[in-house]
Amino acid sequence: MFIRTLVNSSVNMDVLTFMSLKQSVINVLNVPEVKSLLGVNVGDLKTYESAAQIQEWIRLQLQSDLDTLQMGLTGGRNSTATETTASTASAATSSTKAPSAQTGTVATTAAGSRVWSPDCLQLLLLAVTMMTLQLLH
Repeated sequence: MFIRTLVNSSVNMDVLTFMSLKQSVINVLNVPEVKSLLGVNVGDLKTYESAAQIQEWIRLQLQSDLDTLQMGLTGGRNSTATETTASTASAATSSTKAPSAQTGTVATTAAGSRVWSPDCLQLLLLAVTMMTLQLLH
């Protein structure tokens, strides 16, 4: 997924841009990935924690992972042996089994041409914009 490329690119995405992503894209990111994606702006999660997009993402995270951000975000899932095992199993299969957020990102036609979905194009445009802004500063 293209968002994972941005995670490793030190883009320092602002929270409003993050919240403009499709919820399905936001939801597949874990705490370390969001921390890396937002960079110096990660503290703004606390400011926008009441926004629906952030609340849904928080609800999907383990509370212990949210606690590593040290900003008092609450509402994450409790860590139990069963949930930890399920999370580990889910993470292990996410690279082999495409979740709905990844479905259709890139398709190949019968002739072998690659077709990009609007989700991927949105993220590509976002990446180019963020990199351009970084070059200007």
